[in-house]
Amino acid sequence: MANGKIVYYPDGETATTYAFGRNPKYPYGVGRLDLVSRKRALDGTAFSDKGPTKKTYHLEFAAAPAAQKEAFEAAYDSGYPVNFYLDADEAKTAEVEFDAPPEITRVEAPGEYWDISVEFTET
Repeated sequence: MANGKIVYYPDGETATTYAFGRNPKYPYGVGRLDLVSRKRALDGTAFSDKGPTKKTYHLEFAAAPAAQKEAFEAAYDSGYPVNFYLDADEAKTAEVEFDAPPEITRVEAPGEYWDISVEFTET
């Protein structure tokens, strides 16, 4: 896997694609979000209903270019789900939503580079 990509819809209709380089210093993380419904019966008995399990993705990029920063900001600002590909040449990994705004900090170096942290959850 060399590169990943996101496809987002800034206006809800027109697809915009941004391919990003994988950063070996910060490999991606995949987790699970278990949506279990826990309830109590009228007599106080506890029970739970198995809910769907969704994957979560955590990506971090060091010294990413300004274009990558702008793509993640635009994808988040669109408010629409994002098509996410761990490998840009393969099939879609998942349709995801941002858990929170991307965490972005400027890198102290010549030029315009950014450290970016992104959290996604499957829709």
